[in-house]
Amino acid sequence: MDMKIWKLSVTLEVPARGEYRVVWSALEALDCLMSNWRGDGGVLHRQALNACLAVLDNGRPTDFARDAFIAAADESHIAIRPPRSA
Repeated sequence: MDMKIWKLSVTLEVPARGEYRVVWSALEALDCLMSNWRGDGGVLHRQALNACLAVLDNGRPTDFARDAFIAAADESHIAIRPPRSA
């Protein structure tokens, strides 16, 4: 499966461990949203899940998933570091 790599990574804090995780693709974001997310997830969390699937399955632009992932992190009060380029 094509991971749908982003031009700019998203580095977010893993709250339980005080570590950071660098996410480079829609597939990695989907994994993060499904496995290590703080709390139940809200509306933006569900939208980010759908956005990642739309990029992976339906060919939507990769920034569609990246933007939704960042919004979901903000909604869940997860700290994000400045982006790095590929």
